[in-house]
Amino acid sequence: VCGQGTYIRSLARDIGEAVGTGATLSGLKRTYSNGFELKHSLTIEEVSQALEADTFVPVAAGDVMQHLEAIALPPELARRWCLGQKLSLADSWPYRGVCTEAATASVLTKTNQPMRVLNAHSQAFLGIGEFREGLPTVSSAGSKTEIKAATIFAPKRVYALT
Repeated sequence: VCGQGTYIRSLARDIGEAVGTGATLSGLKRTYSNGFELKHSLTIEEVSQALEADTFVPVAAGDVMQHLEAIALPPELARRWCLGQKLSLADSWPYRGVCTEAATASVLTKTNQPMRVLNAHSQAFLGIGEFREGLPTVSSAGSKTEIKAATIFAPKRVYALT
């Protein structure tokens, strides 16, 4: 088991150099990645046969994204997010109107990292979003309009649910 960014071929080369003989790989097989095991995969032939028989069912997008941290949005915010609206940090983390200093600090460590977006009520997978820092937002108070930089939660990809 290794983490993201581990270059196994380079590791073999470096070990070979360390023991003074040199080394290379004659083969490498990935048996697990992001929650998926090789034993659950399909061959090209199996996919072709399933497509021909009209029995192919792709893995659900929400299942593919299980390795990402999740944020659950209340239904009203989930609806706005699915419409492509950007949500301000105060609205979206962890729930509308609740933006403690600790929650804000936690979010700012996750800026620009993709996150699974769920509907807090149904737990349905809605897509992938990310917190972005420093984007302009417009707020109005009476007759005064103010533009300022804020941390927002924005869609990276919204999936249509059927």
